[in-house]
Amino acid sequence: MSRAMLTGALVGAQVGLEGIPRRFITGLGDAQRYLALAAELEQSAVRRETP
Repeated sequence: MSRAMLTGALVGAQVGLEGIPRRFITGLGDAQRYLALAAELEQSAVRRETP
């Protein structure tokens, strides 16, 4: 399972949220919470890149 989680994290970082099939997201419990966390993480990364 750890390999699958690492692979998913790396691919997700490469393709972004748009690259993850919606059925994977909607099938999650607390999907809205995870989407909000992903958006927050993205904003944090963008702020760090901007000088």
